[in-house]
Amino acid sequence: LYSILEKEYGIPVVKAKRILRVGRPSTEDAILLKIPLSQPLIKLEGIAYSSDGSVVAYSKSKFRGDRVVLSSTVFKTQ
Repeated sequence: LYSILEKEYGIPVVKAKRILRVGRPSTEDAILLKIPLSQPLIKLEGIAYSSDGSVVAYSKSKFRGDRVVLSSTVFKTQ
């Protein structure tokens, strides 16, 4: 997505923020994900910004709490 924004529309993404929350599913989410209302739900929100600070992409995702693996790789910047 970010490369399309830059190559096709000339909008470079310079910063992206991800917010991870854990909570209980709504009735609708529980039905769609086939989980009980008591099972944790992972909610991931994403916001991407252009160089002038404008929001150029926004996303919300929901995942079953019993099927999530969190992995992170960190690189040193110069």
